[in-house]
Amino acid sequence: MTDPKMVTVMEGDMLQPDMGLKRQDLRILRAQINVVIHSASSIALLKSLKRLFGPIIDSTSRLARLALDFDQLECFVFISSAYANAYIPSQTDGLSGIKIQETIYQLQSMEAGKNENEELERELQDVQKTGTSSSYDSHNFPWDYAYAKHLTERLLTHAFAASDKRLLILRPSIIEPAQSFPYRQFCLPMSTPHIIFTAGIALTPSRTACFSSQFKDPYHQSTVDYVPVDVVVDRLLTHLAQGTTGPVHAVAGLARMSFEATWTRTTIHRRIPWAIQPRWTRQSWHSKLIHPLGRLYCTIGASFEFSEEKTLAVWQQLSDSERQGLHLFTDMDTLYHDHEHMRSDHIWTCMEHLTKRQQWARWMSKCLYRSLASFKS
Repeated sequence: MTDPKMVTVMEGDMLQPDMGLKRQDLRILRAQINVVIHSASSIALLKSLKRLFGPIIDSTSRLARLALDFDQLECFVFISSAYANAYIPSQTDGLSGIKIQETIYQLQSMEAGKNENEELERELQDVQKTGTSSSYDSHNFPWDYAYAKHLTERLLTHAFAASDKRLLILRPSIIEPAQSFPYRQFCLPMSTPHIIFTAGIALTPSRTACFSSQFKDPYHQSTVDYVPVDVVVDRLLTHLAQGTTGPVHAVAGLARMSFEATWTRTTIHRRIPWAIQPRWTRQSWHSKLIHPLGRLYCTIGASFEFSEEKTLAVWQQLSDSERQGLHLFTDMDTLYHDHEHMRSDHIWTCMEHLTKRQQWARWMSKCLYRSLASFKS
């Protein structure tokens, strides 16, 4: 797969009909393609639903319709998000995590006499025309991005229901640098939330950072699910090869990190003379009382127990030789005890991006953190 002779680049545009591909390229795809892995997506958490409609919802629906016309298609893979179902409220009064299963969740029960397909189409049209829907307005999604992924999952499930083609939906949690492949610490810094969060905490002059939580003791009870990028890739390829269908979580699961451990690992990079302490509120994760970083990564303070049953079942089916070299699970030692899991120069890259519009912040970062740019692992 890394041999350039095995890669054919086709120029197109996800927002255009037929992906903006040339007719000759479309003929090749229709005749030869067995698997479509759709990983092109906006990852801008703060974009409005109206702005995400094209890059996530509409483009994915277009690609699915195109793929269903491929003569040799066996499987369509959609990269969604584990937080597509983060709206699900805790039923435990702040005592334990929110359990999320590997299934498609409907947002509301159907009223008598209503057609599910018609309701889904109406919801899609509402989002396209108005930038919202009654389903979205009645549920507490952390971001419009999460709802866009949720709606897209349901649209794809409907599109493939009448087909004999497989649909695999991969739901990664918070993607971390690689634990092993292609090398330890591999990542794209501005696409790695924990590195961005670390850079933000290092730069903020605040003495406190307020987060939303329903836990009685969020510092110790809440968790963050970080998953190395190579674990995500290996889960995708393994489930694809094993014939899995439907949603699959690509998560740390039982290896998820406590907020206490996350905070310690994050603030260790801070060089501002005074410390910063977390503060908590039970108000909505959209409240203006919450620190800007808490509104961006607003699931901080919660705890999601993402099911991994499908991956555990596949793992049991693999022989010892098939397991060799596979990274289907998060390495606890790497995640918890390797304090160099994030490269210093990656943190600096994020700092440069975060301060490019604020002269005072850029000056401060150069005074306190410039040495980070010289560290290479």
